[in-house]
Amino acid sequence: MATRRLPIHHSLIRPLLLAGAEREATMITTVLTIAGVFYTALYISLVLAGGVLLTGLFAQWAFQRAAKKDPLGIKTYKRSLQYQDFYSRLASPERPSIFDKMGTAGLTILVIAVFALILAAMAFA
Repeated sequence: MATRRLPIHHSLIRPLLLAGAEREATMITTVLTIAGVFYTALYISLVLAGGVLLTGLFAQWAFQRAAKKDPLGIKTYKRSLQYQDFYSRLASPERPSIFDKMGTAGLTILVIAVFALILAAMAFA
């Protein structure tokens, strides 16, 4: 019997991007840029408002470049912050190993179990 193939439309699996970058990053950049341009244009100077606009455009360009490499990079980073207490950011030699938590009785049982497996493998070989 032939295998059945079902077409999946590309838009169902493609990540949602806005202006080529992640939606949250684009929205935050746009709002901050517009607010910064209006504030600096009204209260400070037009030259500084142009600088804020160029900074916003550069930020959007950087987010687009990042989205080309990993379209879900910011969401992945935000999710990794939830697990920061469980997973260390850096490996350290002082980190306790599983054997420290087991204690001597647990380690003894582990060693006996490993030797039993080795002996069983040798008996059936």
